[in-house]
Amino acid sequence: LDLKEQAVADLRREVANEITGKNANGAAYGPRAQQLERQAEIIELQINNIKATDEYLRSTADIQKFNDEKKVSIAEAEKKAATLDGLLIRIQKAHEIAGFWVSLFITLLFMCIELTPIFFKLMLNKTPYDYLSENRDDLIRAENGIEVRYDYYKDKDGLERHLIINHEAERIIFEKMQVTAIQKELTAYAIAKYKEREKEKIDANLDEYIQKIDPSEINS
Repeated sequence: LDLKEQAVADLRREVANEITGKNANGAAYGPRAQQLERQAEIIELQINNIKATDEYLRSTADIQKFNDEKKVSIAEAEKKAATLDGLLIRIQKAHEIAGFWVSLFITLLFMCIELTPIFFKLMLNKTPYDYLSENRDDLIRAENGIEVRYDYYKDKDGLERHLIINHEAERIIFEKMQVTAIQKELTAYAIAKYKEREKEKIDANLDEYIQKIDPSEINS
């Protein structure tokens, strides 16, 4: 969904460049600007349709639930942190009564109990919600013909970048180009046939053809 929204923003920027003439095509709302505008509208419609699907709404609800649980976990952790002062006092008293080694053992034991869950979470690269989110995005991209080639090339700073291919947009552009090429070919063919027909008229009766010519056209 983020990729589609980025594609809409890119298309809008291209339309603005066409209108202002930054693309060196002349400052006008011409055929290319109109075509880019139509593509942006198509993708915006797809975004609205995606946001209206049950799958998207469920995923959004899952993410919200995860964020709420995260806030609760943080609040509980803060409460535990507030009780450390009391625990520290008890450890100090144990040290006074039992001696250094017993106090050290109790301290290390509590450190292990408190830090083990933290280290366990740090070892996890992704949570189940991350995998659900990635799976949802992959399905949406596949349904709309968007291909992402991860770490496909490096930019001028040497950073790896993803290559994003919008197959649906490329298909529409290809179809428009093919239609335009066919129209040009048919126009050239029609002109050639018209030229042949006029030559036949001249060969059949030159005088009659000359009489039909407007003198003003000859002078011009």
